[in-house]
Amino acid sequence: MRVLFVGSHLSDKQYSIYGFEQALAAELQGRCEFRVVRPGHLHKAQDKSKWARYLDKYLVFPRILRRESSSYDIVHFCEKGMALNLPVVKGRPTLATIHDFMAVRSALGPDPEWRTGWKGRHLQRMILQSVRQATGVACVSDTTRQEMKTYLYGYKGQVETILNGSYKNYKRLEPHSAIQRLDPGLNLTPGGYYMHIGGNKPYKNREGVLKIYKEILNLAPDSEHALVMCGSGKTDRLIEVERNLGLLGRVIWIKEPDDDVIEALYSLARALIFPSTNEGFGLPIVEAQSCGCPVFTTNRRPMTEVGGDAAVYFDCTDPLDGANQVLAHKENLAELSRKGLENAKRFDRQVMADKYLDFYEKLVRS
Repeated sequence: MRVLFVGSHLSDKQYSIYGFEQALAAELQGRCEFRVVRPGHLHKAQDKSKWARYLDKYLVFPRILRRESSSYDIVHFCEKGMALNLPVVKGRPTLATIHDFMAVRSALGPDPEWRTGWKGRHLQRMILQSVRQATGVACVSDTTRQEMKTYLYGYKGQVETILNGSYKNYKRLEPHSAIQRLDPGLNLTPGGYYMHIGGNKPYKNREGVLKIYKEILNLAPDSEHALVMCGSGKTDRLIEVERNLGLLGRVIWIKEPDDDVIEALYSLARALIFPSTNEGFGLPIVEAQSCGCPVFTTNRRPMTEVGGDAAVYFDCTDPLDGANQVLAHKENLAELSRKGLENAKRFDRQVMADKYLDFYEKLVRS
């Protein structure tokens, strides 16, 4: 079996998509012949021009893809945005992995939080039209598969739900080992802080994290637990919210930590607070549970699908509810940690790779 992966443009900084590509490639090593191709031929990876990347992805790259795809058994588009180039693949089965429909929802509705201009709406329609031509579609969660019925209604190809594996294979570290990975100046101790990880897209609800933390401090004024916010840097809006809530000096911001630091933060945290309004999968839930970190997250799918009975759920629009749930389970954190470690076993990278291999073979036979 010869598989051609079509990856995302590195300048798009879709770290979760890149993690998916790396994890799948690592597990398929020695089990099939594969190669990854991606845009990046017109401009260097660090080019920040959105339009330059569009020219690269949708004008230059299709010619390369047409030539390269002819010598492979199947072409796997690792994210639906790159599937706009799917029609250039001729005479070969194609597979598109759909991680979420958030960009589609913002473009075509309904999504009151995050609206897209007319060019973005047109682009998302074109992407959906191209995905319809795929031989098969893999959805990373049942939630995404349900949404597919709305946005790809009447799709005639084969569809499978293949749960993501934990991309980074994070494991729980002993406290001493975890502390050694962190900047001593952070002064973080085991169980001494809550954490959140994510970007600044509206659906990540980082303002909600700050508000939940403020309610925790209101309900438990003697609490000495800090809040660690890692991922994207703080925006002017987040600085304003932090100031208005009186949290200056209580919140530790860690911009784009590396994998070793993230694993250490999960391993030492009192809990992950993850109040996203939408997700395609919710990978931080699995990552945290893999490190024994209790998870408090939104009572919506796919968070409930991924967290199972090992997470605690709350209304992400109600910071007080989030705070109440966190404090109500303060004596139950060890049990949540144990159940989370067990739940995380469902998201094994090798199982993910096995299912993709089976799907490849099924599509090639068809």
